[in-house]
Amino acid sequence: MIIDFMLQLFSVLSDTVLLLAIGILGWFVFSLLKLPVPGILGTMVFIGGLRIMEVDLPFAPGFISPVVQIVLGIFIGSKITRETVKDLGSLIKPAGMIITWTMIIVFFFGYFLHTVTEMDLYSAILSSSMGGLPEMTILSMETDADITSVVIMHTIRMMLTMFLFPIIFKGYMGRQRKINRERLSGNSLDKTLSKPDKTTDTEEETIGKKSPFEFLFAHKAEFLRFGQRMRDFSGNPRRFWGSLRVRLISVAVAAVGGYLFYRLGVPAGGMVGAMVFIAAASIGGIRIKPPSSFTFEFLLIGIAITISDNFSRETLEVVASGDLLLPILLSTIVVFGSSLLMALLLTKVTKWDFPTCFLAAAPAGFTVMSTLAIKYEKDAFVVSMLHLGRIMSIKLVVPFAFMVLMR
Repeated sequence: MIIDFMLQLFSVLSDTVLLLAIGILGWFVFSLLKLPVPGILGTMVFIGGLRIMEVDLPFAPGFISPVVQIVLGIFIGSKITRETVKDLGSLIKPAGMIITWTMIIVFFFGYFLHTVTEMDLYSAILSSSMGGLPEMTILSMETDADITSVVIMHTIRMMLTMFLFPIIFKGYMGRQRKINRERLSGNSLDKTLSKPDKTTDTEEETIGKKSPFEFLFAHKAEFLRFGQRMRDFSGNPRRFWGSLRVRLISVAVAAVGGYLFYRLGVPAGGMVGAMVFIAAASIGGIRIKPPSSFTFEFLLIGIAITISDNFSRETLEVVASGDLLLPILLSTIVVFGSSLLMALLLTKVTKWDFPTCFLAAAPAGFTVMSTLAIKYEKDAFVVSMLHLGRIMSIKLVVPFAFMVLMR
């Protein structure tokens, strides 16, 4: 019994190390090429490409998804304050707008997609549903929908979103810097103030300006801080155990919340439960310590590893056959176009910045959009709450609609 357990544990660990190694390689190569979101896209391209070439790779171990969700929940929950909770009422109007728009796309566009293409009604509706890929895959399995078509269309939309958002974000930041320069240049103060503020560059932009060799040291400061902390701890064991205790408490609180919400059937329950419990603990006065920024890069790789399970030779053959060409084109144009319009409308109604509104209205997964919000220092709590409202509305309405259709 013990030997079997040890063999299974070794197998899981070796699979994890192999996938992480490939993911890190993809992250590094995409970073050198200055491509957007290298942690996610580099990992997806490398692991997904190997799966398409039918290289014998293990699937993501079952613990990766819940661990990623719980860590992400700690990141978001640690930023929630009493003021944030008080502002929850301000999310009612944007949530209502997004849910209404989602239902229109799901049923009206889903039915339109069914009538103008060869897709069956169930597949067309689920392919148009802007919820998380895991939820839509489960619903596909419980109906007569074509799972492959649903997975492919959701994956393509998710990848396009991840490619587009960094471009939109950089364009937005460039325009903001231009506006700031124009305002400062019209001021009678010292002309040196009109120079662009280099400190406003995001980490993505900063890394993009580095040479390949300089990128090797992009996280040098993080390693130096880690080394300094270790030296401090070695001279003060009590401080080390105190810091470790805070981190263990943070993880324990998040794990309990994630497990309870998962058992309750909440979409992305691991992340939502961890976020709620961490926020409650923090507001209640319990000291919470979020993971480091360097840890976040491995979080991106973990997300991409789980997404890459959806890639296969069959996926490529379906796309190459051209059978989904028209549905993909229609879905991309309508869903992305309406997402951008909804983001612009949210900007006017809420006065939030456009990147935050785009992330809230983006036709991609809950976890991925919340992660991008953290990476680009946007309000991840707002983004995650609006995506949660959208996914819950889909999970509540679509199954009942299918019950009516199946009669």
